Amino acid sequence: MINKHRPPTRLLLHAVLIAGALLFSLPFAWMIGTSMMDEREMLRPGVHLLPEAPEPRARSPYLDTSAFPEPPKPRVFMEANWNIYKGQILAVVRDRIEQLGIDNPDGLDPDRLTTQVLHGVWLRVLDVVQQEKLRDLANVIPLMNATVTPEMINEVLPQVRRRLCLALPSVRTADFRHVDLAAGTPAADFWQPTSDNVRLEPLVDDGRDCGLVRYDFDRGERWQLQAVIDRPVPLDQIRMLALAMRQDETWHGYEVTVEAGGQMWRSAEPLHFGGTQWQEVLLKPYDPARYDPYQPHPWTWLEQVAAGSTFSEPGKMRITLSATKSSPLAAWYAKAAANYRLASKQVPMWRYAATSVALVVLNIVLMVLSSSLAAYAFARLQWPGRDFLFVLLLATLMIPQQVTLIPGFIIMKWLGWYNTLNPLWVGAAFGSAFSIFLLRQFMKGIPTDLEDAARIDGCGFLRIWWHIMLPLVKPTLAAIAVFTFIATWNDFMTPLIYLNDQRLYPLSLGLFQLQTVLGQNYAMMMAGSIMMTIPVIGVFFFAQKYFVQGITLTGIKG
Repeated sequence: MINKHRPPTRLLLHAVLIAGALLFSLPFAWMIGTSMMDEREMLRPGVHLLPEAPEPRARSPYLDTSAFPEPPKPRVFMEANWNIYKGQILAVVRDRIEQLGIDNPDGLDPDRLTTQVLHGVWLRVLDVVQQEKLRDLANVIPLMNATVTPEMINEVLPQVRRRLCLALPSVRTADFRHVDLAAGTPAADFWQPTSDNVRLEPLVDDGRDCGLVRYDFDRGERWQLQAVIDRPVPLDQIRMLALAMRQDETWHGYEVTVEAGGQMWRSAEPLHFGGTQWQEVLLKPYDPARYDPYQPHPWTWLEQVAAGSTFSEPGKMRITLSATKSSPLAAWYAKAAANYRLASKQVPMWRYAATSVALVVLNIVLMVLSSSLAAYAFARLQWPGRDFLFVLLLATLMIPQQVTLIPGFIIMKWLGWYNTLNPLWVGAAFGSAFSIFLLRQFMKGIPTDLEDAARIDGCGFLRIWWHIMLPLVKPTLAAIAVFTFIATWNDFMTPLIYLNDQRLYPLSLGLFQLQTVLGQNYAMMMAGSIMMTIPVIGVFFFAQKYFVQGITLTGIKG
């Protein structure tokens, strides 16, 4: 008798399969999420699958209330006891912070600022004190007086306070000199607002003289700053412009325009206020004669505007910084693409990807043609020594790749193919033992009547192979194409052995080079890994029908 309360077997099986798929997709989801994180998010405690949502604030400066979570419970307290003593202990910490004072030149709400600083200071207190001493409330006041210092507060402040600051820019010359623009001028006086929704105030931030940028996008979708200065060197001697700024993590877009001598250059790619630390934004006029795509270029290209400029004061140059309000969707896109853009600037990932695509196409075409032709000879033709040679072919499957590595390298070197792409695709022209075996087994199940009918019509061996056999073994050919694609796309050892010229690297070796350049920058490494992984997943997803059929079928598809 069927138990109506028992869940159907098929439903239970589907639930298990879905749970398994979700479980095995977690590493890929983590990789995608990590590729969109910045360095600050990477240092967050715990495991996080997704990056923080960007919030394009309308006004700056502002207080980031998501920088620190609610004050955590010390490990020596039970949950019930912590709920009792939490208010008293944190009140002592707050009193100590207010006693020391918080530098607040940005005019942020004092109470909210103190609360956020309290959360950050408390996390550091738990790291440095013996938490057993917190059990006795009599010890809390002297303990906090000794632990909470102005240095601790100043360490927390930049993590909760977001501000956009601009220091004096500089130029790099053709003779490798670093020349400050308008040296001796206060940074707040260097930039002049040209819209009424932005103003600058003098500020010293992290020991730098700078201008604090106060803007309000509620009063306009765009704001602009300009500076007209004397050119420190002749125009043809300027190689790069460096803008020193602390960004406010609002992900609003901005562009930089440089005008001099009736010419105009504009930043050629989107720029965004996405960081929180001081950094130099490097801008370099695009010069095809000096451009080497295989060298890291951490700068942004300045492209020359064909229309030119109306600014032509002799010996002067004008720099314009224009910011545009970003929507939440645009901010998400800018944050998601940031690490991919940075990774592409370190190594030419797209050129490496083009090399990998070319190798994949060559290997697939040659492997399919050569393996199917050899399999047809083994399966349908009668010739002396056929079975012996087929057994010998299968025996090569038992030879480890490491055994043939050195002899293969010697042969390629003797042929003059070292440091060329030939060793990465020529071998596919001779097929592979596995592909030939798979196709032979499939072809042996095809009725001979089809061949006999083709011969009566006057077809030779090659026409039978092309017009009869290949259309009937399409699922197996698709499976071989998938296998070949994955093997070629993921191949790392072969390019590492045979290639020494960076211009010939495929994507697998380019990703290794990216790791060498970046070191411990895992976010950009994950961005490069996504570029490596997505095509494999896409090909397998769209070709899975033929892949499964090629493995399971042994005769004509009914």
